[in-house]
Amino acid sequence: MATNRRAWIAPWAEGDELFTSIMQYNGGSSSSSSSSTSAWPAKASSSSVLVPPSLPGPTPASSPSLANSCSDDASFAGASSSLSTASTTTGSNNSNNNNGKDSNTNKQCKVKDGNSSRCDERTTLRFRRLQKEDEEAVRVVTADVYGGRDYVLAVLPQWLLHEGQKHWTLAAVDAKDELMGFEVLTPYDFGRTGWLEALRVHPGHRGKGVALSIQGKLISQAFNTLGFQRVRYTTHSSNSTSCHLAARCGLRTATSWGVLNPKNSSFVTFAKQVAAARELVGGQSQDQSKRPSKGRRKAEPVLADDGGFATAEELRKLALAKGWKYLLQSYWKAFDFELDNLEELFKTHEPVLVTRGSQQELLAFSWAYHRHDERTGLDFYATMYTDDDLDCTLRHIEAQVQLAIEANASAVTLMYPASLESKLHDLGLADRHKDPVDGTKHPKLCKLFERNR
Repeated sequence: MATNRRAWIAPWAEGDELFTSIMQYNGGSSSSSSSSTSAWPAKASSSSVLVPPSLPGPTPASSPSLANSCSDDASFAGASSSLSTASTTTGSNNSNNNNGKDSNTNKQCKVKDGNSSRCDERTTLRFRRLQKEDEEAVRVVTADVYGGRDYVLAVLPQWLLHEGQKHWTLAAVDAKDELMGFEVLTPYDFGRTGWLEALRVHPGHRGKGVALSIQGKLISQAFNTLGFQRVRYTTHSSNSTSCHLAARCGLRTATSWGVLNPKNSSFVTFAKQVAAARELVGGQSQDQSKRPSKGRRKAEPVLADDGGFATAEELRKLALAKGWKYLLQSYWKAFDFELDNLEELFKTHEPVLVTRGSQQELLAFSWAYHRHDERTGLDFYATMYTDDDLDCTLRHIEAQVQLAIEANASAVTLMYPASLESKLHDLGLADRHKDPVDGTKHPKLCKLFERNR
């Protein structure tokens, strides 16, 4: 049943210390200040945190993003922790992960009450919201992210414009108010989910527990003040820092998808490789007398006409039959597989590619999203909802790559059922990432982490 579309209003806590006071640095100690000009965020009335009922995730202007931690860059960490005690010690026993313990000083970060966190004898964090004046500092923090293709600067104006309504930003600063890191919380699923994204830490402050301190404060806000039912984020399986933080902070792996990233210079070549693999799979199926039922193996994906050929009700019915709980859309963003989300995503995504059986029943589909960036061009993102059918999956991958080529995409990301990773790897289509510690190779996966209240 679709969720009631009434406007969702965040239950801001009256007099909550998190939003009405800030801790001032004073020679290594902290003291409260009631200054309204520095409090983060300013105390808001219920009308100022109204979330439009048509918003399953970020607005079209801000939704093109790469999620919280979809890179293997060590500066990303996508877990959060709930601060249930007055002082919580955080840190990692692995100095290769920049998430808690300074590899040089071996000092740990303590998260304290209020808006201050002590990371070591030299650094005390203060928390506030991001500001327009932070733009240049944000540029520095994100300069080495995704090889210079980070989306944060493009969407920063939207975050600031809709602060406290569609987004909640959290910045960690030092005693001089210089930016050390930040993260953003966005309501998804019509207010049911708090989506964590864009956790970034200044290169000079990584490995000191800054990321964990930010996550702890933001998830505390999500649960204790904003009243979200759950928090979620996605990350790449090669991002050991993010996965480690998730485990430490009580987030579980809800599901995973396989990830393909064909190189820009070889999209056409990759499409030919997929076609060859599809022919090989078809031949093996016939040789082994395991030919799929009529209308399934031979069915080519068909482009639906603006969603009219495949309605939200049809997609939802298929999801119920297959047991699919999540939609992975809008560039590494996961939504509940519900009618309200489907109807909204139809407005911002490309037409659905569908596979139908001999009786015109819906068997599978794939769905693409275009992210336009003035600096980097068109990023093409598509997810295959094809279950364990290898032939069908290959057909959808091939069709989506052809669409990406026609759209003159500069980058392509393809998500597919993780259960097929080994088969795609054997076909030479799925690369694996190398563990920097022991050298073993592992599947490239998009992992969805989740924690409920």
